[in-house]
Amino acid sequence: MANAELAMRIAAPADKVFAALTGPELMQLMLATYADKVEIDSAAPGAGTVVVTTLRKGGVVRERVESIDPDERCMRYRVLDAGPLPYANYRGEARVQPCGPDASVVCFQCSFVPVDATADEARQYWLNHNREVLTALRSVLEAR
Repeated sequence: MANAELAMRIAAPADKVFAALTGPELMQLMLATYADKVEIDSAAPGAGTVVVTTLRKGGVVRERVESIDPDERCMRYRVLDAGPLPYANYRGEARVQPCGPDASVVCFQCSFVPVDATADEARQYWLNHNREVLTALRSVLEAR
C-alpha cells in the first residue's frame, strides 16, 4: 500500500473552499484541468454519488463519494473503476482547514496499491495531477 499527500494554502475562507470542492464548481475544475466529460451517476449529490469522468488522455474513471462532513470540512471518496490510472484499491480524502477568516489550507490524502508502476512512480503521477488541480482551484478562488 502506498500513500500520498499534498497541501496548498488558498487565500479564501475555508467554507468557500470546501463548497467549491463539494459542489458544482468541482465539475468545472475537473473540466478545466483533466476531464473531457464529467457525469453524475446518481439521483442526488452527496454521499453515495458516483462521478464518471472521461479523461482527456483517454479512459474513464468512476469514483464514489463515501462521505461529506461539512462541520469537519472533509470529503472521502473511493475509486470504483480506475480506468488507465496506475492505482488499485484507491481511497482518498480532501480536507479544508481554516487559517484565519480569509485563508485556508486544502489537504488531499490517499492510499492505493500501485499498478504496473513502482510506489514512487505512482505517487509522482498522483502529485503532478493533484498539484495541477489545487493550483487551478487556488486561481479560481483567489480571482474572486
